[in-house]
Amino acid sequence: MTALISVALAVLLGWLLVRLTGLTDELRPRWAARLCCLAMGAGAGVAVTSGILYGLLRAGLASRAGVLGTELAILAVLAVAQRRRLRAAATGQPDLARFRFNGVLLAGLIAALALLIATQVSMVRAAPHGNWDAFAIWNLRAKFLLAPGELWKNAASPLLERTHPEYPLLLSGFVARTWRLAGAVSPAAPLATGYLFAAAVVALLVALLSLSRGTAAGLLAALVFFASTSYLEQISWQYADIPLSFYFLATFGCLLLGVFHTGRQALVAYALAGFFAGFAALTKDEGSAFLVVSSAVLAGWLGRRLGARQAWSRLRWWFAGALPGLALLADFRLFLAPPVKLLGDQTLPQILEKLADPGRYLALGRALLTETIALGDGWSHPLVLLALLAAVLRVEWDERLRLPIGFAGATLGGMALVYIGVYLIAHYDLDWLLGTSLGRLYTQVWPPLLFAAFLVLGRPADPAPAERASRRGKKAR
Repeated sequence: MTALISVALAVLLGWLLVRLTGLTDELRPRWAARLCCLAMGAGAGVAVTSGILYGLLRAGLASRAGVLGTELAILAVLAVAQRRRLRAAATGQPDLARFRFNGVLLAGLIAALALLIATQVSMVRAAPHGNWDAFAIWNLRAKFLLAPGELWKNAASPLLERTHPEYPLLLSGFVARTWRLAGAVSPAAPLATGYLFAAAVVALLVALLSLSRGTAAGLLAALVFFASTSYLEQISWQYADIPLSFYFLATFGCLLLGVFHTGRQALVAYALAGFFAGFAALTKDEGSAFLVVSSAVLAGWLGRRLGARQAWSRLRWWFAGALPGLALLADFRLFLAPPVKLLGDQTLPQILEKLADPGRYLALGRALLTETIALGDGWSHPLVLLALLAAVLRVEWDERLRLPIGFAGATLGGMALVYIGVYLIAHYDLDWLLGTSLGRLYTQVWPPLLFAAFLVLGRPADPAPAERASRRGKKAR
């Protein structure tokens, strides 16, 4: 119970931080705006409190009283600052048509959620400590972070070579922080963390699409999400891939919220997007690639459309937001973590030989196909459902959403190229590497892909009054 209270404290801190931006003020429907703020706040709270622990460890002040006192002080400042928070007097949000069958979609979503909970309960009972990476990497390092004095630095000891001591510390840091506040090491903290991020992902997906494309689009996206069995089975694993998928989605979501605002508040959206991208880099190595790719895509997009001067006026907010996560990562990489050996001891001729080997491309293609099929089951496969929705709803382009759609699509495309390139030149056995990691890479990008897909799909909506009258007239004749 104490662990859950500690997690709730982090969520409250993050919620106040996101609410301070005012990005969800005046957006409709109100329930979706509040849900969006809460979901983003959950991920922001984990990022901030994990960063606080790391900073206190570096300063030698990470006692239980030190951690709790620092968090309560920041909480008080954020609470007082709410009086001066940015408020949106008006937004550029479009009017969204109603859909009479939202109740049916909601009932289906509740049923899918109940089935997921029942499944997850049995999985947690079978493996309360998660799967291999959870107890051998993330939670093991969290235990090191609880060690007295300077012993916490052993979390990045080169002696842990086979359990990746170079991995960033956001997830391990939050688990260690929760254990410290709870006063006990138990499976409850990592479990709560994993389920918090999973809940935040689906809540954010529903909220963002409900705000931009209507409630029906948000509910349909959630139903497709709950058909993604390969993603759902990883929730209880307690890996960093689901948290990373949240930070990817939140980055795109902030830029979506920004299109509904003008002036200073639109710039704040860039800062919050950069904040989430920066902490993606602190979550896992792939997050660093995401920060680089997304920054390059955003710079190119803004520079092409606005010119260098106007582009920089927005980009500097993005980089200012990314600075906290980037600074923590830089400190960890430069002063604690052993060097990353992505290419091992390979020479340039060996790398070029791998790039010229058609067998590697065939193995990668087969693995991609296998993992794509494994996303779901039969006719309920999420890609089948998306295809059916596309056939019925077709494509509906909204010019106001050009930036988030283009940014998300180009960034995810760039990430796919990074992933493929790493597989082709990696020094590990390719079949082993594909078998142990490709499914988790799908996990990282699947929620953002769903988000981008539903931004371009047509919106389920009731016919306009004139159209309904015309239909009644035809029936009467």
